[in-house]
Amino acid sequence: RNVTREEIIDKKIINFDLPKDLKMEVIVEKWLKNNGIKSNDILQSWLKDKGLDIDQWKQFVLRDYKWRKWCRDYFDKDLSSYYLKRKPLLDLVTYSLIRVKDEDLAFELYMRILEREEEFSELSRKYSEGQESRYGGIIGPVTVKQTHPLLAKLLLISKESQLWPPKKIDNWWIIVRLEKIENTEFSEEIKSFLSYELGEQYLKNESEAYEKEINLINEKKKSQLK
Repeated sequence: RNVTREEIIDKKIINFDLPKDLKMEVIVEKWLKNNGIKSNDILQSWLKDKGLDIDQWKQFVLRDYKWRKWCRDYFDKDLSSYYLKRKPLLDLVTYSLIRVKDEDLAFELYMRILEREEEFSELSRKYSEGQESRYGGIIGPVTVKQTHPLLAKLLLISKESQLWPPKKIDNWWIIVRLEKIENTEFSEEIKSFLSYELGEQYLKNESEAYEKEINLINEKKKSQLK
């Protein structure tokens, strides 16, 4: 059988001891905050959805805390270089967007904005067929990775206030203008996020390596039976 995520984690954190002055209540409180669970009703709904009772949930929270701490310690030396690699996708962007299905309309609206005949925000309110029309086309601040991959490519090579001619993305013709970029600092919060991300990659690699090893053993047994 395949090794589970929990089994890999448990092997790594088996010797991890909590600081003596760290109380379980603090760990639970932090977990609730990080997961946006603000009331007991929401927690009960979450537990029901996951099929956990209170004791199982506390064990889950404790494992999650230890695993994140393990990741933070284990990948500490790699975080600076990984941050530089990931930074473009972590920076916050605010952009204006118009989405329409009609190609000719898209180019007409683009020319109106380019020639300063009408404001981007007004045209978005009138013509855009997405939720952004309610906000004058403004989206953000969001991370680039939260956007469509093709839109993300445009935003990554954009300068502030740069207006792009209409581009076809899926069934839409879009007009986009980058409004603002906010650099993501190499903060403790970002370090924790990145170390956990590296931990997820580590789990995937460990699981694949284990599966490969099991397959080799099984193949060897089959060849010996022949």
